[in-house]
Amino acid sequence: MRLIRSACLVFPLAVTLVAEEPPRRLDPVVVHAPPLPARPVPPLVRLNLDHHLRTARFAAAAVADGDYIYIVGGANSEGTRLRSIERYDTRTGKCEPFAELMRGRRNHRAVVYEHRLYVIGGYAETMWVGDEPFESRVEIVDLATGRVSRGPDMPEARANFGCVVAGGKIYVIGGARRRGSAITNTNTSWVLDPVGRQWSAGVPMVTPRMAGAALVDGGFIVVPGGFGGNQAVANVEVYIPADHLWRILPPLHARTPATSVTFLGHYLFLFGEHELVAYDLMTKRSTAYRFDYEAGRDVAPVLAGERIYVFGGDQSREPLNMEFYFPTANADSIPTPGAPRSQVIQTSDSGPTDADHEALDTIQVFELRDVAPLPP
Repeated sequence: MRLIRSACLVFPLAVTLVAEEPPRRLDPVVVHAPPLPARPVPPLVRLNLDHHLRTARFAAAAVADGDYIYIVGGANSEGTRLRSIERYDTRTGKCEPFAELMRGRRNHRAVVYEHRLYVIGGYAETMWVGDEPFESRVEIVDLATGRVSRGPDMPEARANFGCVVAGGKIYVIGGARRRGSAITNTNTSWVLDPVGRQWSAGVPMVTPRMAGAALVDGGFIVVPGGFGGNQAVANVEVYIPADHLWRILPPLHARTPATSVTFLGHYLFLFGEHELVAYDLMTKRSTAYRFDYEAGRDVAPVLAGERIYVFGGDQSREPLNMEFYFPTANADSIPTPGAPRSQVIQTSDSGPTDADHEALDTIQVFELRDVAPLPP
C-alpha cells in the first residue's frame, strides 16, 4: 500500500494507574521490516522564523483548515485550563483571538470536519477530590462564524487519546480514563458519526496506552509509541477501517512516551520531551534526532500544506518522574500514609503540583528534506 501524508498526568486525587488487558477480538496481522538502513540525517529542517502564540500554553490541540491553524485550549504555566482558541495565519505568521470554549481543557483532541472544529475530551477544567478528572463534553466550533455549540458527549470521558477523521467518521482511540479508584490506559475506541451525531463502539487497539494517531493514504490510522501502564511503549499499530482490522508494524527503536504525532512524506514524527523521533514507513525503522527542535512536553504539532507547525509545549526546569506519575500498584489498592512515591499519582501534600510548568509561546516550523517517495 502507498502511504502519503494526511492530516504529566497530575491529579489531586490519590489513585493508581494500570493498563487494561486487550480483548482478543481480532488476531492482528504482523508486518515485518525490510533490512534497509536508517536515514543518517534528520528528515526535517527548521525554518528560521520568529513566530509566537498570543498566550503561552501546553497540552493544546492544533488543527489546520485552509490557510489557518486553530490552536485550542491547553494550560498555562500555573496549570490553569484555557478556553481560548487562537487562529494562526500561515501566510503572515500572525495569531489572533478567534473563539472561546465553553470549558477549558488540556490533553484533549481536536479535528476538523466540513469546516467545523470538533473539540473532544481532555483533562477537565476543574478537578476536585473524588470528582471526575476527565472531560466528556464535545464542543463544535463553526469556523465561518466562531460560534460554539454542544456536540454529543463522549460515551466515557478520557484524555491523551489518538483522534483522526477517516471516511467521514471521527475516531477516538485509546487514552486514559477513570475506572473506579483507578486511572487506566485503555485500548478501546469510539467512533462518532458527525452527521448522525451518534457514537458507536470501535474495534479495540492491540495495546492499551495513551498515544497520538496519524492518518495516511487510504484511510489507514497509525498509532506509534505512547505510554501504557507504568512505562513508555515502542509499539506501532495500524488500523484499517475498511477491514475492521489492526495490524502490528515493527516497533520503534526505543520506548517513546510522546503522544504528539504527525505525518509527512513517508515519516511519522513523534515530538517528545527531549527529542524528535522519526519512524520511516519505507524501512519501518525509527531514529531519534536532537537537532534544532525546541523539545518540550505536550507540544501541539499539525501538518499544513508542506510544513509541520509545532505550537507551545511545557519546558519545566525539572523533568517529571514518570514512575511517580504512572505507578504500577493494584487498581483497587488505596495508598497509605508514607507509601512509596511509585504508588501514588499525586496527593495534596506531597510531590510536584499541577503548577510546576513552564508553558511556551513558541511556534516552530519545519519542512521536509528531499526524500524519495514511497513506492506504489
